[in-house]
Amino acid sequence: MGRVNPETSGRDLLASRPLGSTGKHAAMLLPILVELLSEIDATPSEISEVYISVGPGSFTGLRVGITVARTLGQLLPDAKLVAVPTPLAVAETVIEESWDHLGVLLAAKDTTVHATLISRDAAGHPTLDGESQLAPIAELVAAWPNETKLAGEGLTYGDPVGAHQTAGTSPWYPTVEAVFTVGARLAEAGETIDFNHLLPVYARRPEAVRLWEQRHGH
Repeated sequence: MGRVNPETSGRDLLASRPLGSTGKHAAMLLPILVELLSEIDATPSEISEVYISVGPGSFTGLRVGITVARTLGQLLPDAKLVAVPTPLAVAETVIEESWDHLGVLLAAKDTTVHATLISRDAAGHPTLDGESQLAPIAELVAAWPNETKLAGEGLTYGDPVGAHQTAGTSPWYPTVEAVFTVGARLAEAGETIDFNHLLPVYARRPEAVRLWEQRHGH
């Protein structure tokens, strides 16, 4: 939870709460939101912006968070929704390191990763450098510029470094602070989205979809 700072017109993070790895995010998320609102002495009607990490990521994890964000967008018509690309949030966690190009590798399945090349804009902020790709890790990394630093939990699939270096330390997950920072920057730039168009980016297609295509010859 954060607020707009009246002195700087920027956004300040006031409170956060980790959900952990219990697998009960769907049951925990709304009660925790209520707790956070109470902690900063605010009401739901005062929510003006919602930042949500949209992936690539796992089906269940993205579905829960985005469903809550879409619901808030419906119930609070004045609230602005910001879709935060997960690779940008990962890049934000290593923003203080020296790199011109950062390759964010997000786990998909087996040795396949969802890979995104990140560069810096004129202000030094991470920015997407082209479209993400889904392919074997070695194939993707070999095509990137030399001395591209690497981050992301996809690095646990092996040692793809070659001419590259890893950034920071594992596990390279996006943090609450990173999602908030990127979301605030996108909000300031007017990059908001209507709840009807807020959709997850999956690291791979849901298993049910792939099985249906196999059975029907697609």
